[in-house]
Formats: sequence, structure tokens, C-alpha cells
Amino acid sequence: MCILQGSAEDWEHEASRMHLVYRNSYCNIAIVDSADKNGGAYRNRVPENIVPTLYAPQENSPMFGGKKWRILPKDMWESELLQSYLYVRAWVFQERMLAPRILHFAKNQVFWDCPSLSACEALPAGLPRPMDTAAGPDRHWRGRLQIDSSDDLAGSVDQALSAYWQTAVRKYTSCNITNRADKLIALWGIAKLVKDAMYVEYAEGLWEENLEDQLCWRVAECKLERRPITPANRKIPSWSWASMDGEIIVADRLSDKKHWTVTDHNGRHLTLDLVGVKRYARPTGPQTDEPAPFLQRRVKSDSVVQTKRLKDTSQVDSESHQSASSASKEIDNDAEPALHSRSIPIQGYVNTGMLTFDKTRRTWLLHLRTGADLDIEAYPDTIPGPPETPHHSQFVIMSAKKVARPRLEVFCNSPESINNDDEVVIEGLGILVETVDNTPGHFRRTGALRFRVADKEEFHLLLSTTVSEKLASKDFDTKRGRKFWLD
Repeated sequence: MCILQGSAEDWEHEASRMHLVYRNSYCNIAIVDSADKNGGAYRNRVPENIVPTLYAPQENSPMFGGKKWRILPKDMWESELLQSYLYVRAWVFQERMLAPRILHFAKNQVFWDCPSLSACEALPAGLPRPMDTAAGPDRHWRGRLQIDSSDDLAGSVDQALSAYWQTAVRKYTSCNITNRADKLIALWGIAKLVKDAMYVEYAEGLWEENLEDQLCWRVAECKLERRPITPANRKIPSWSWASMDGEIIVADRLSDKKHWTVTDHNGRHLTLDLVGVKRYARPTGPQTDEPAPFLQRRVKSDSVVQTKRLKDTSQVDSESHQSASSASKEIDNDAEPALHSRSIPIQGYVNTGMLTFDKTRRTWLLHLRTGADLDIEAYPDTIPGPPETPHHSQFVIMSAKKVARPRLEVFCNSPESINNDDEVVIEGLGILVETVDNTPGHFRRTGALRFRVADKEEFHLLLSTTVSEKLASKDFDTKRGRKFWLD
């Protein structure tokens, strides 16, 4: 790999191919204890820090069994390796996860890592299970990411790729990055492999599948007073977790079967306006409460979704093959996906509430203007203001599902009772928003929310739009809510 210094074009081209470099390497050598280029691989070391202390019990006991035991810090892998100068850097996260084998030169000893073994000079046979809680999961996924077949990579043998992505984002965003413009490209190597395995479109750190849930990510700890400034050379939309600094928690997928979701302006599932992805709506039929999907065809070779309006079968097949051919020539499959527009068209209910800080629970809560006693957990992206003062906030419920009402007592429910309204509550996800100045109908994200135990009446109160009477009929529908754009 060679990147021309001072050439933005060459840097962009090579940075998007990091997964090809590290994934196809044989062994990666990491000088983890060097703060800069002058550190070097070797240190003056203290032997006692390498060879562990031995403990020999004077008497036999069921716990120690009369054997000699080595004494080592339980968090040695984290404290001596993962918290080193190198591995707190965000750029290095994907390098560590994509390389098949790594030789780590740390301060006190050399560490080894590969899909089958995590070891060090003190433990050359590998980490014992109690010390393997951090290295084990990383080792597992490093092995999975090395698999050439996307079908095997995406297999549901033990853990879904979506669960790994949640973990990867949380660990990655806990690292430091010098240039905020690099925040997404520095994770693209991992995202590229996950994207190809799941056959799901991706942009700005989010997946298109269940996009309404993806938009409900939250900051792990709300401690910034203002939103970070977006780099001029890399605009990041407010709906992307990359627009924030600090540890990010990706929202769980609510469920496959949802009671209610927002839609786009045509009553269909939310999508990303991706360059190289053509979409044509399926002819509309009778109105239903479920968003209508796009008719889509996926070309496995370049992962570009092609959708065609149904006229007749032969025409659909012919057109989709032609589109696949032209798309594969125009779109660089290794490059980070680009958007035509960073504004997502959404139709839903833009409601208003009050944010208050609960000192006992140490969390923000959202209260409805109606005074309904509904517990809504709020996760602002930035501190709304003094915790002792209520703060006005707009919000949008993004998705909701019906669940069985939780009970304190132990009881047995028959399947029929779940259909009883008294035995069903609604839980869901949403986002906090604010209007964009001088751009009517546009909002930016300011946080996330979650509610867990709402009855039908309370849920109905959530699905209302403030000042709906002032909106034109083309911009508001009583059944679907307000049309707006999320920037």
C-alpha cells in the first residue's frame, strides 16, 4: 500500500481499500506502546513484568489443589494491550479486526493474536478462560471476517452480524480520532464486509434495512454541551451517529413484525438516496397500514439494488440485466457508498414534549404536553440545559410493536389472552428533533427516545402532530402524519 502525500484523490481511493490490504495480509506487526514514530518496537523490560509470580499453597485445599499457580492481572489483555497508545486510535480498530494474525509489541511483553489463539510471553499457550472475555469475542469475529464466502460470514450459527455491528460501533466510537472527516471511512473496511454478507445497502454508518430503528441510535453518555462541528470537506448528517463524538449505542432491532412505523412520503419503507441504486415503486394497490415495499432485485456481484416497475415479466428481466451491467461499470464497489441527498423523506407525527432530568435514575425523561403518565426514556445528543429546568423538545415516534403486558406475579397466559387489549401494551423507539432554520419542513436529529409500556390511548397521544392545522393538506394526513425531511 502506498498513499501519495498531499493528494486527496489518491487518499480517498486508497483509504476505501484498507480491507483489501489488512484482510489479505499474512501477519500484521503492531508497535502498540509507541506514542509516535520514534518509539520503536523494543523496550528495556523488567523480567518480573513478563514472568508471572508463582503461588504455591502450603496446604492442600479444594480451591488450589496443591498445585502452583501463576498470578496475573485479570485485565492484562485490556490494560496492557487494548488501552495502549495505538489501540485507542479509531483508525487502528479495523486494522486490528481485519488482520488475520497480529504480533503486538507492548510495553512489558509481546502479544500474539489470531483467530484460534490469543497469547503472550507470560501465557504462551493462550489466555485462560477467565482472562479471555475481551480477546475471545474479537478473536471469534476476526475469524468470521476472514471467511471469503459471504454466505458463511452471514451464517446464524452462533451470533448475528447485526449484533457484531452493534459491538463494533460501540468499541470503535470509544476510540479517539484526530480528523472527524475520517470517522466513517476509518470503519468502512468492516462495514464493507458486513454489507456484502447481509446484502443490505449502507451509508453514513447506517443500514437501510429497518432504517427507522437504525436512526434511533443514542450516545452512551450525554456530556457534550453542543454538537461537534461538521468538517467542511466531509458533511455528516445529524441522523448519522458519526455526527457525534463519544461512545455510541446502536439501537436494537425492534422486531420483524411491527405494529406501526413511519414511512417515506409515498407510504413506503424508508430508504437511503444512494448513488448507483435505482428504485422504481411497485404499482400501488389497496391502502393498508403496512408500508408498501419497493420491488427490488439485487445484483450479487456489485451489491447494487435494481428495482423496476412491473409491466410484464420479460421486460423486467431484460431491464434489470441491462441495469446491472451498466451499474457495475459505473460504481466502484470498494468505495464508500455516496448519497445523492443527505435528507431522508419521512412521514410521521412531529409531536412536542418536555425534557426533565430524573436525579434518582440519572437519566432524562420526556413528558407529553397532555400530562399522560407515560415513562419515556430520552437520550439527548447534547445536554439540553440545566438539569433542574424542563426543556421543550419535539419528537417523532419511528416504530412501535405490541407486546404482552408485563406482570409482577407469576401466572400462565393462554395464547388467546395476548389478543386481549387488556393484556397488550405497546413499546417503541423514536428520535428527538428540532427545526432547521430557514428550511421549512426540514428537521435535524437531537437525540433518541424509547417507551416500553404504553396502552392504546397513550400510544394514540404519541401519534399526534403539533400545529397540524397550519399544514397544507398535501403535507399532512391524519392516518400517516406530517411529511418532512430529516437532515
